[in-house]
Amino acid sequence: MLRRRFALATALASSIGLTLIACAPELNRDAPATGNRPDFDSTTGAFPLPSDLLKNPATGKLALPAAPADSPLTTEIKASINRLDGWLTAQTITIPFDVMLDPATLTYDNVLLYDVTRASETPPVVTQLTSADFYILFNVGLTPATSPPYNLILKRKSPGPFQLPTDFTPGGHFAAIVTDAVRGAGNVPFLDNPIFVFLRSRTPLAVSGKSTTILDDLTAVQLEATRSVYDPAFKAIEANSSFTRDHALSFTVFSVESGARAVYNPTAVGTVVPLPIDGAVPQATASSKPTITFDQPLDAATAASGTHLYRVDGTSLVDIAVTPNVVAQADALGHYPLEIVPAAPLDAGATYVAVLTDSIKGANGVATEAFSFFSLLRNANPLVDLSKVGAELNSPFLDNTLDVLLAFGVDPTQATNDDWKSAYSNLLGNLADLETLRLKYGGFFATLETQKQIPHLSVTALWQFTTTSAGVR
Repeated sequence: MLRRRFALATALASSIGLTLIACAPELNRDAPATGNRPDFDSTTGAFPLPSDLLKNPATGKLALPAAPADSPLTTEIKASINRLDGWLTAQTITIPFDVMLDPATLTYDNVLLYDVTRASETPPVVTQLTSADFYILFNVGLTPATSPPYNLILKRKSPGPFQLPTDFTPGGHFAAIVTDAVRGAGNVPFLDNPIFVFLRSRTPLAVSGKSTTILDDLTAVQLEATRSVYDPAFKAIEANSSFTRDHALSFTVFSVESGARAVYNPTAVGTVVPLPIDGAVPQATASSKPTITFDQPLDAATAASGTHLYRVDGTSLVDIAVTPNVVAQADALGHYPLEIVPAAPLDAGATYVAVLTDSIKGANGVATEAFSFFSLLRNANPLVDLSKVGAELNSPFLDNTLDVLLAFGVDPTQATNDDWKSAYSNLLGNLADLETLRLKYGGFFATLETQKQIPHLSVTALWQFTTTSAGVR
């Protein structure tokens, strides 16, 4: 099962470096310089994720930098992610530490998750998520870490057995905080990481380019840009709870992608596909109106510019005149349909390709997006090598074994090694299915670029269907 998610946090921690400060001077020069600390090291990628520190302030888009170790597929995935204005709705939160943690201290009083979407309102509104909403996990997985960093993981729960985990609200903002009540193994307290001390400061670290702290001017200016990302969330949380930032040991603040997404999931769990589509019933007829749904309302005025239907004629795509019909009323799943209405009956026994692009905007004015799984189909590089037994992933961004585990109703706090192995095996199987579909559709993306001047990264949905032959019902 691969839904609308990637293992971003784990992959990023191993593949990127930030334009941030990796270390900082001790605030108290008489304090001991040794001891265990929460990790924030941009040189190794060990820092809390997701984080809005990885957004370009000029564009408002994510800006995941390239790394020398990136595979060709990882490079493509990053390019796709960097078109988004926030992190994926199904994001996994990881907070690294340099030592094992005392599990008795990993409680919902000590590990906090807040919805701070309305933090800028007057008065600020903050919602604290509870044990009913997310798991607190530590160093779990098919192969738990045997050396630092060790990841504390926060993962949204499913609403019920064998259901996919709840998404973060599109366009929302969230804060994850580990308090200083969390201890290392043996109940050993942590020392503050100086960079977190600076980042939780209530006052600016620099004013008019001049440091207000023991930091030099350049370092203070750089860190102030980072502190300003966290400060509004801290202020709102402190105004709505007994929490104070002085007890924040490690933390991150992140925003969630806000664009309406074309709902398109052909995998075994939570299957939702546009219709008609080859391989599903009912088969297309001359009177079919290809239909796909979106997870948010659309701006109907923009639909025509990004809605296309083509008849496949050998290696060419022949334009078919259509009118998009944006349905304002949500369906039973809470999705918003878009019908593609042909101007004339479709030919019998013909193959068609429906294509939507990000020229279509949501009602919020943001360009529409592809489901994360569909963005994989746009890639020129293979997801897995189908010629190998026990195929390996071609990018760490594809490793969402935890999501597969949850989708099959397994409690990750109780999961056995066999559970993790089964989840990974299912992941590989579903990626193999997606790879087959990627190979099937790959030629269409190339043709769209050369014949229709539609860049593959602009395509938010593409599917093929074949109409019944004349006289066949």
